[in-house]
Amino acid sequence: MPVSLSNPNERPARVAFISACAQAYGYAHDPAQLRATYLDYEAKRGATTEQLSQIATYYDGAYASIADLGSSSKSSYCSVKDGNDVRAELKRYQSGYFESKTSASAEKFDATNIWSGQADKRGGR
Repeated sequence: MPVSLSNPNERPARVAFISACAQAYGYAHDPAQLRATYLDYEAKRGATTEQLSQIATYYDGAYASIADLGSSSKSSYCSVKDGNDVRAELKRYQSGYFESKTSASAEKFDATNIWSGQADKRGGR
């Protein structure tokens, strides 16, 4: 079954960004090994040979666009993501987990639900 993503370039760009920025932040890792692990992940998800070629090309382009920047430009570009977040994502990727993280904060915050829940606990006050 071929891989289906709403934006097929999103995941390779995200992984390449983390790999390149991890180097900018000084986090030791093997970029070639991470790339190989990522492509293996996509292959196991059912990417065809043609899709894998496209994914690799996009990954390499995204990685090079960051890695080839001068150090000050790279630092500015990578600073959009906190270094601790980069490290955490890198560890996830090194363990072979490339799915997008879902965030509890992505849910819409509704203060009325919180306050109504508190009123119910206090006997409706």
